[in-house]
Amino acid sequence: MWFNLAASRSTGELRDSSVKNRDIIAAEMTAEQIAEAQRLARGWDAAHPQ
Repeated sequence: MWFNLAASRSTGELRDSSVKNRDIIAAEMTAEQIAEAQRLARGWDAAHPQ
């Protein structure tokens, strides 16, 4: 969830790092866990607009 948010809200090297770390963690997660993390990230993002 947090790496999804960091990747969507940052730019440059910070975004690249967030995407890399998100992908590393996602490789250890089930499809259901990834879907839940994405759902939670969307909910958090909607509740905390930039």
